[in-house]
Amino acid sequence: MIRNLKMNSNIYLVALLFFKINSYAQVTLQQHHFFAVGDSIVEYYNRLPQNPIDLGEPGENKVWDFSNLNAIAVNKQTIKFLDPKKTPFHTDYPNSNIVLYSNNGYETWSFMKITEKKIANLGYGLFINKEKRTGNYGGIDMNLPLKYLEKSSNEITNERVLFKDRKGQDSIKIKTVHKHKYEIDSWGDVILPKGRFLSLRLKYTLHVTNYTYQKKAEKWGLLKEPEKTSTISYKWWTDDKNAKYPVVQIVMDNAHKKPIVVQYLEATPFSELLDEVKETSIKIYPNPATEKLFVEIPTTEETYTSIYSIQGKMVKNLKSNISKIEINVNDLPVGVYLIISRSKVGKIIGKSKFVKKL
Repeated sequence: MIRNLKMNSNIYLVALLFFKINSYAQVTLQQHHFFAVGDSIVEYYNRLPQNPIDLGEPGENKVWDFSNLNAIAVNKQTIKFLDPKKTPFHTDYPNSNIVLYSNNGYETWSFMKITEKKIANLGYGLFINKEKRTGNYGGIDMNLPLKYLEKSSNEITNERVLFKDRKGQDSIKIKTVHKHKYEIDSWGDVILPKGRFLSLRLKYTLHVTNYTYQKKAEKWGLLKEPEKTSTISYKWWTDDKNAKYPVVQIVMDNAHKKPIVVQYLEATPFSELLDEVKETSIKIYPNPATEKLFVEIPTTEETYTSIYSIQGKMVKNLKSNISKIEINVNDLPVGVYLIISRSKVGKIIGKSKFVKKL
């Protein structure tokens, strides 16, 4: 079972990549935001974790506290993006221009084609008992852009005959129907062991139904009741220029109650992110502030304005529909803070930083 889980999780790793993606901030993620040949990404993971994980409810302006993942995802792997011509399967996928290679106990090569408008899934290659195997995940290719609450689905059917005699009698045929569905159901903040990401959550559901038929007297008849399984997974994407990959991935069991695979990336310390922040669109004053901070937002639509400490902790979160808000900062400790204003759908309206002094 563990071997199969390793192989399946490697394949699943890439299968879930193939959806349209845009950041919660609606800063369009173009080709350069994603992985490229030569990139290596270090990822922490665990299978069948025992620690509780709270996925929360869907919606806007959420906070997912995964700060305990360092006690859950205790294994480490390096994901590499390779030139297809340097793999054992390059002749099977001549149109591919990038390959995701992973080896967490089971080597898998996942072939893609990246253009300015699309990341297309072409298929995978692996060896089972030294025998070369290839196949396709199905699913949905990744097109840009995508917004909060957007969703899509498709259905793929495959058939194969397992056995037949010379006359074609007593043949067994398996029909497999894959129903793929994804939706961007939330946006908010993901707290990781070493920092915080502003993210968009993608929920992916896969329903698989296997039909078994037997052929007698030139007719196919259903041999037994269809076998049905379903899997739900969640991925958190960010427009962080250093990420290029989902910052958290959680795959649930068939009952959709417990995680069976957890993966995450190390976050950039929040103090480093603060150094990169430049004031955009919003005006804040006075700066430094002692008791009150005024924020001018270029809209009267519903917004969320959040203040974060240098450690990445959210210390203030205000909902408003006016263009100028007043925030009491008297209770905040002395230090540097990040402030971000976002729309109802998670679009960043503006961000800045300020100093709190006595």
